[in-house]
Amino acid sequence: AIIKHLSQGLPVLASHHHGLDTHPEMVQGELIWALASILDRTDLGETGHRVCVLASSSVPLNNPTAPGGLLPGRRNQSGRRSQARLFSRSMDHAMVSRTPAASRKTVESLIARLPRLSGWTERERASARRFAERFLLEEKFLSFEKFTDQAAHLAAAAFSARFEGLQGPPLVFLELEALATSLIVSDLADKLRPASRALLDGSARSAIVSKLAGKPGAWSRELVSENPAALESRLSDGLGTVFFWTASKHGRRRPMGLASKAGRAVLKGPDFELPLAPEPLATALAEGLLIPGLFLDYLALASHGLSALGGVFMIQYLPELLEPAMGILETPLASLGREASLLGAGLLPLGFHEPSAPGGRAPAGALELMNPLNKDFLTLVSNLSVSDILGFSAGEWYQEETPAPMRLEGWEGGLGIPGAAIRLGD
Repeated sequence: AIIKHLSQGLPVLASHHHGLDTHPEMVQGELIWALASILDRTDLGETGHRVCVLASSSVPLNNPTAPGGLLPGRRNQSGRRSQARLFSRSMDHAMVSRTPAASRKTVESLIARLPRLSGWTERERASARRFAERFLLEEKFLSFEKFTDQAAHLAAAAFSARFEGLQGPPLVFLELEALATSLIVSDLADKLRPASRALLDGSARSAIVSKLAGKPGAWSRELVSENPAALESRLSDGLGTVFFWTASKHGRRRPMGLASKAGRAVLKGPDFELPLAPEPLATALAEGLLIPGLFLDYLALASHGLSALGGVFMIQYLPELLEPAMGILETPLASLGREASLLGAGLLPLGFHEPSAPGGRAPAGALELMNPLNKDFLTLVSNLSVSDILGFSAGEWYQEETPAPMRLEGWEGGLGIPGAAIRLGD
């Protein structure tokens, strides 16, 4: 029913955050369309309809967006954001989708650790405690059996609390991979569908594999081999994956490579291989043995007319993945959202006055944005464009993910970071 509803031209909005710390005013795309109703604007799309918000669940818990913890917007003295972890470090590499639900004991342990977190201000500790007590100790949150269900409930609850008194459209939170999987299984029954052709048509598959090799969100050339034995030694977590992931018994992502066996294409993983044929693929997807990778996720969505907006880097890497595929498969795909206005890259330009931070400001993270937002603020935000905010957003992530000695000379000018950010207050 969701797929049928969305295929009528309504947007799919993909979250840049992927789990616990998924907040609508940070990077989640639903705010883009919620503003249309909140501000009574009609130029942003049809209002009053249910909006589907997707969160990627194949990322591991140690993803930089902290899907398994709370993350303040401000970086500490070491140059990184210090997170309050919900799960133990032993689960760092488990995928969000394969993580069991957090228990009351787990949440209470997180709250007990807050006073001892180094690099956190008292304001951040107090915000984290309020958030945890209000949302994470709620009986409804604790009643779910899967962490992904907890995260979806949390995002909806936070959205309702944040926009209290402001009427936005009703929201449905879904795992990105769950929706993409159902579409791909359906498409495998029709050899003319784009996802089916990308996987099963030898010439189209070969062109896509070659064209996308080395691109962000795709795969390394090292994962494509005519020799399954040679490929086996190349399978590692650092190479991305060709079309699908699989998972270990501990929920860790395991890559798949592409090989040839007896003249037929096969997916080769660390633990098993699978022929590229409709029935084996559909069965493996239905049983959860295969998990669609980023390229297949968005190829399936876009080929069904579902456009995607979302994170800081999405408006750069999605066109690099889907535009070549559109030419090779000779099929139109839904809008990639590159020209979308509003919060296509999130609210990272929103800053607090912080004299000790670079430029005298610190980005406003989920914990900083605990108070309900008012209409004046939303009106201000609704007039931002992607170009207004991408530079600052990318700059924050570049500094966080790249140690100072490794940064390119003059990188600030290349990113075009604006001289000032919107200030929420002191």
